[in-house]
Amino acid sequence: MVMDDKAIEAIVSMLMDLQDRDNVNVPLYEQQLREADTAISNLLNAIQQGILTRSTKERLEELENRRDELENRLACEKLAKPKVSAELQEAISNKNGSDLDCLAARN
Repeated sequence: MVMDDKAIEAIVSMLMDLQDRDNVNVPLYEQQLREADTAISNLLNAIQQGILTRSTKERLEELENRRDELENRLACEKLAKPKVSAELQEAISNKNGSDLDCLAARN
């Protein structure tokens, strides 16, 4: 275990910097998901007005598959970069082993 105060402060500082960096994929996936939802909504409106062909059905299925894929990618991106709680950072910076044990027991 690292017991040097400067090393611990550096580690916590780097961790905070990493958490603050924006993930460029998340906004991209969110925008693409909104576009897919809009396209699906437009197709459903067309179907309600009686425009139903084999190609509209195929396009709807493509868009629904794309939406599912984007939702999965978005979830993976968000899970890939979990936030470290302030409690854990405090316990690390204070080198308080009992706090770390309590936090580990809760997770």
